[in-house]
Amino acid sequence: MRDRINAEYVWVETSRYAAGFWMMRTLVTNAMYRAAIDAGACTRPIGALGDRLDAPGYVDHPVVNVSRADALAYAAWVAGRLPTSAEWTSASRGNTSRTYPWGNRAPDALRANFGRQAGDTTPVGRYPAGAARCGALDLAGNVCEWIMAPLYTVRGGSFRSDAGDLRCMDASTSHEDLRSILVGFRVVRSADTAT
Repeated sequence: MRDRINAEYVWVETSRYAAGFWMMRTLVTNAMYRAAIDAGACTRPIGALGDRLDAPGYVDHPVVNVSRADALAYAAWVAGRLPTSAEWTSASRGNTSRTYPWGNRAPDALRANFGRQAGDTTPVGRYPAGAARCGALDLAGNVCEWIMAPLYTVRGGSFRSDAGDLRCMDASTSHEDLRSILVGFRVVRSADTAT
């Protein structure tokens, strides 16, 4: 079942002191997460605003209403893990001092889903002009992302975030059991893991 997951990974080069790694180009979608549920590896997302997993038109949107434990279960199922804060920063900044994944230019409607412009999540990868140097998409906007950190941390901003919340260095802490329409995740794999 998990070999039917069509997830593309991009190589993220890090500093000369740390190994590079593979990161999913996009966030985990409802379709990808549905496969994990069908295989018995994950539980169905739940949230105050309802379940979008099988909603018409949402198959390619990021899965939301998942706790950090849900994200960890999915990552283990696909032989990966959540990115660390340092890895997420390396992917979004590309070993540069850029403010946003695409550079230093302020966010706009061509680069990210933010500021309630779309009013909801959008299909992953809809904003190629907002790609990070490594090729990862949606690192700013659409939904925040769970990462591995001592605190329960999310990065990247969401479709409800202001432009300032999309900066590469911004992070928010949350509760480990948070299930929100504003939070999803992506998976990384170590350098020695085949994609």
